[in-house]
Amino acid sequence: GKEEVLPIFLASRDWKPGQPDVPTASSGPIAIYRSPELPSGYLEVALTLPAGQDRVGLLAAITGTLAAHDLSIQAAEIRTQEDGAIADRFWVIPAGPRAPPADEELASQLAQRFARALEDPASIILPPLAQRGQPGTIPATVFFNGPVNGRTELTVLSQERNRPGLLYVIAKTFAEQGINTEGLLGLDSFTVTKEGRPLTPDEQAALQQALVAL
Repeated sequence: GKEEVLPIFLASRDWKPGQPDVPTASSGPIAIYRSPELPSGYLEVALTLPAGQDRVGLLAAITGTLAAHDLSIQAAEIRTQEDGAIADRFWVIPAGPRAPPADEELASQLAQRFARALEDPASIILPPLAQRGQPGTIPATVFFNGPVNGRTELTVLSQERNRPGLLYVIAKTFAEQGINTEGLLGLDSFTVTKEGRPLTPDEQAALQQALVAL
């Protein structure tokens, strides 16, 4: 597999990502982990899919699922294994006024909503906290690099970086443009492809126009 990426919110603590051998709960492709190494209030949600399941809109489906459950993503690791399997990890904290349900119920709810989101992206309805702000009122800045190893690298910087659901909004924009997310560093640097290739200059311009209006 590829080298692990240190979640940015723990980078200054010299902490190597670890995962307990057994999740506290799991349902379908979703597993929930709680580790004493995590800061107070954090839990890890892992998404594991076999080779051949990667698709445009996958990141939007899982990030939208988390946002819809009032779980704010604080760090993430998006990985495609060498054999094509998906091994994504999200470190989240509750963002809503109510505590999340017990881990077993939460895993089941996340798995069901994720399956619906894959079939019907419009089924994702964000809670009020994740809807705050009007699109375009705080524009994002987009930087492109690449192509690197057959992929386009880009960074999306927004003053609303801590807004719940922001990563979903970015991922949804990618999906609407037919762009697949190959990797993610922190919460704002992405490697992407379109139809298995880097983005053309025209595609970069179209994506930039869509992203700056977040």
